[in-house]
Amino acid sequence: MPYQPITTLEPHPSSVSDNREGIASAEPDTLMVPARRPIIREGERPEHIYLLLSGMACRFRVQRDGSRQIIGFLLPGDFCDLQLFGKSQYAVSAMNVCKLAVFSRSRLADLVQDDASLALTLLRESALEASAMREWLVTAGLGKAERQMAHLFCELHARLGSRDEAGPISYSLPLTQADVADALGLSPVHVNRVLMVLRKRGLVSWTGSVLSILDLAGLESLAEFSPAYLPSRSSTVATRVALQNAFSRPNVESANQNSYQPHPSEAGTAMPWAMPAVA
Repeated sequence: MPYQPITTLEPHPSSVSDNREGIASAEPDTLMVPARRPIIREGERPEHIYLLLSGMACRFRVQRDGSRQIIGFLLPGDFCDLQLFGKSQYAVSAMNVCKLAVFSRSRLADLVQDDASLALTLLRESALEASAMREWLVTAGLGKAERQMAHLFCELHARLGSRDEAGPISYSLPLTQADVADALGLSPVHVNRVLMVLRKRGLVSWTGSVLSILDLAGLESLAEFSPAYLPSRSSTVATRVALQNAFSRPNVESANQNSYQPHPSEAGTAMPWAMPAVA
C-alpha cells in the first residue's frame, strides 16, 4: 500500500484507523516529547522501545567539538531504537512535538525468546534500518552536495508521499537549513548555496518550513535515486500488528511512563544545536 501525499507529519490515515487503536489497547502508555528535546541519549540503555506515532525525530551523534552528525530522520511508523540489548549507539531527539507509543524493552525481549515469528519480524525491521543507514553512508561518500541534497529530498518524498503524484507537492517539515547541514555534512552556508542551485534548476523550493518538490523526475535523476532500500508500507503495518498481538497477551507489564521528564541537565534549556527556524 503506497503512502498518500500529505502536508504534515501526522500519521497516515490508514495507519491510524488500522493500528493506532490496537497499539493503544495493547500497550496503553504513550509519551509526548517537546520539540528539540531528547528521546534517547547516546550510551544509555533505555528501559523502553519507542514507536513514533506523530511528529519527526532524528538519530545523531555529537562529535568532540560539539558538532552534530545526523544519521537518519524518523517519521511516523518508525522505531526510535529497536536494539533490545546493550546501550544505544546514537542519540535520538524530537524535531517537533512527537507522540510515541511506549513498549517495555524487557518484556519485548522476553516475548522474542518465546515467539520466533515476532523475532523474525523485528529482525527484518532491524535489517531494513541497517539498509537505510548504508544508503546514507554511500550517499555521504559521493562528495557531491547537489546529489546528496537531492537524494535526501527524494527519500523524504518516497517515505511521505506517492511516487505517482503529478505536479508540485509540498510538505511542512520541522527542518532548518542547519538540520540539513548536519545530515549532509555541510555548512549551513553551503546548504543555502546548493538550495539556490536546485531552485534555479526548477527542482525544489524551500520557504520557511515548507519543502516543495517541483520536478520529481528531475530530482530523482540528479540523485540517481531508487527507493528499493526503503521499507514497504505492508512491512510497517505487519510490524505494528505483530507488536499489537504480542502485547495483547495476558500479564503484560505496563511501561508506567505517562509523561516526558527531561534529563536534569537539560531541564528548562534548549539543546545546544537547537537552531532557530529558517527565515
